[in-house]
Amino acid sequence: MNEKVSILVVDDSPSWCAIYQEMLGDAGYSVRIATDLAQALGSLNEQFFHVAIVDIRLDNGDRDNVQGIQVLQRIWELNEGTMAIVSSAYATAEMLPAFMSYGIFDFVAKRATNPDDLARQYRSAAFIRGTIDKSGSLDESLRRIQQAVSEAQRIASSQKWLISPFRIFKGFNGRSVQMLLKGATMVELRPFLGRLSRPLYPWLYGADDAVIIRDEADRALAIEGYLWSRALAMPVVVRLGTREHFAHSLEIAPFGTAWHGAETGEPISHLTSSHFEGAVCPVLNKPFVSSFHPPVPRRISRGVGW
Repeated sequence: MNEKVSILVVDDSPSWCAIYQEMLGDAGYSVRIATDLAQALGSLNEQFFHVAIVDIRLDNGDRDNVQGIQVLQRIWELNEGTMAIVSSAYATAEMLPAFMSYGIFDFVAKRATNPDDLARQYRSAAFIRGTIDKSGSLDESLRRIQQAVSEAQRIASSQKWLISPFRIFKGFNGRSVQMLLKGATMVELRPFLGRLSRPLYPWLYGADDAVIIRDEADRALAIEGYLWSRALAMPVVVRLGTREHFAHSLEIAPFGTAWHGAETGEPISHLTSSHFEGAVCPVLNKPFVSSFHPPVPRRISRGVGW
């Protein structure tokens, strides 16, 4: 699984959303759009974003609307390495304490230019290279976003290495997994499970513990758990077994055994080592709201006035 940089754009303006969608898509980023507070908070629940570009006013018809501050607060509470960039024409000096408190990475003032004209200029530059350069403000915005992406990747990568890969199986620790799947040392097991699990982090647990798949003689063949991968923005099941018995575990119990009623797709990751075999499969029929709770904040905010 190759890591895809994900960026959340929170803006109620369709024109600005279109500009960011095109500009960031051209740069190779995965972009998700949220046009109001509920969509923004829901997106942050379901997915980890390297960068969030947040407008402060999420309803241009309401001059008192500053709901973007709540988005910045939620990003700060999650504390996962997401870099927040405020992009707004409505930020005021009174908001600076909130920006500082929530550790925004950067502030970009929107140009007064009509965003539709800016979008046409951007598209024209793609066809008239060397004659018309892309908007200087857009180039500068992209440069700052790229800086934020680099910083977010650094922090997110360090957080992935700090968490034990054995936590992917709810209810089990490293020693119990090793004893369950006899035949190799922790020296092989831990890095193998890390390769399998780290692309899924951060994740949310389901309600039930992981399950053990056993054969007719009650011999443990594999262990399987399920979770919501916020890195991939999807539910998955993860199975780990010995290389010798992995195929037999699938004959006894197909992918999805740990999650009653789960319909799984083709594996998105399948790894083998000298003694182990593991796979990650997407779950096709389990929406977030029916099976998972929003991530618990790592930091508690008392709110900041502005």
